[in-house]
Amino acid sequence: MMDLIKLKSGDRRALSKTISLIESGEINSAIINENFPNMKKAEIWAITGSPGVGKSCICEHIIDNWLKKNQKIAVLAVDPSSPLSGGALLGDRIRINNSDHSENIFFRSLATRGQSGAIPSNIADILNLLSALNFEKILIETVGAGQAEVRVAAVSQYLLLVEAPDSGDMLQAEKAGLMELADILLVNKSDLERANEKAEQLSLAFQLSSNHPPPILMVSAKQNSGFEELFIEMEKLSKSGKNHKIKSRISLSFAWENLLWNHKDVSVILEKLESEQINLDEAINYLKEEL
Repeated sequence: MMDLIKLKSGDRRALSKTISLIESGEINSAIINENFPNMKKAEIWAITGSPGVGKSCICEHIIDNWLKKNQKIAVLAVDPSSPLSGGALLGDRIRINNSDHSENIFFRSLATRGQSGAIPSNIADILNLLSALNFEKILIETVGAGQAEVRVAAVSQYLLLVEAPDSGDMLQAEKAGLMELADILLVNKSDLERANEKAEQLSLAFQLSSNHPPPILMVSAKQNSGFEELFIEMEKLSKSGKNHKIKSRISLSFAWENLLWNHKDVSVILEKLESEQINLDEAINYLKEEL
């Protein structure tokens, strides 16, 4: 169980161990809320985009900006294959670049247990724990820009979508619904050719589909340009506290899905469904009554 004394003292090993207990299902938000009744909610940002667009470098700039303000930060890198690849490298870079602020930053790579591209079903409990421990900002980095990444909008307040001049995945992001959920759209590698063209494509896409397009900003992690404007827009969002109405629907859907897959009888129901002992309607009715 949770070691409350160590957790409240800021012990990082105790925090890592508690997150592992959440991942294994031994601790949930009900237990966290019982032990931390007066918690303040952290501000949660998510960043997503196709592999290779430069999300990790952008994360570093955002984290540096927060650390300069002496804010307590947690970074969750969602890795669809293993907690030791991809995201873990991001964590190492953050630890190296911000070694002077190590007491203010916590990094954790989260595995999705084989659910490629998804976010872990218990991530909301992890976010709840981090809020309880007075982390002010939480940054979630997801891999890819497919349908599964839409789920990150269920647990984050603000979503950054990253594109690059040479990425051809704008249509994929559009189909997945990511573009209409993004609070800020970033064209990274703005020092490359076609960066302006990519920004214009994004602007046109929103003119055709949205009455309230998000800011479309051009940044270059390589040249360290465009980030001041990004930080200004992030601060505006933070102060406004506004959120997309559509995110509430996604949040409800995500929470309902978690209830379903964490149901004590779901494995038995699946086996009966696969062996045709019951039909789909019977399975739904049973689970609906139990939920």
